[in-house]
Amino acid sequence: EIGGQGPPTISVGTLGEGSDKGSGDGVQLNSPVSLVSFVPARSQLGGASSALEAICEDPEIKNATVQVPTEWIFYLDNSQLNANTEGIQHRYSRDMRDCHPLAISLWGSTVQGYDLGDGWVQVSKTGLFLPRIVTHVEVLVPQGPPSNPMPFPDVASSD
Repeated sequence: EIGGQGPPTISVGTLGEGSDKGSGDGVQLNSPVSLVSFVPARSQLGGASSALEAICEDPEIKNATVQVPTEWIFYLDNSQLNANTEGIQHRYSRDMRDCHPLAISLWGSTVQGYDLGDGWVQVSKTGLFLPRIVTHVEVLVPQGPPSNPMPFPDVASSD
């Protein structure tokens, strides 16, 4: 219930491996994504509480869930693609043409990053992007969560 008298409530769950999440091009992605929903307490709503309550009573908004990417280690697999390259170039954005001229992850290595759920991984250390799939072949294979996960990057930051 929105605007309850108690503290804010946060619900967390996980879509595990094998869940129904596709990349949009017929390839199944199997890394988990955390699910979080947040309901503020009435004291946090201030003078806008009645307007927010009216908006949040809309069934599509009231039951909305936010997907928070989960950090994973990914193996760069060239066994199916058989690319004649050293590895995969990182991208500045989620655009295959937006290549970084120097940042490359080598085939057979691993990277730590966040599966964004749309076929892209955001690399933890650099904030650059790698495609999970190249020409309908999965090339970044999830290996599991890291032993020391890093916080998800603040996309609103100007750094």
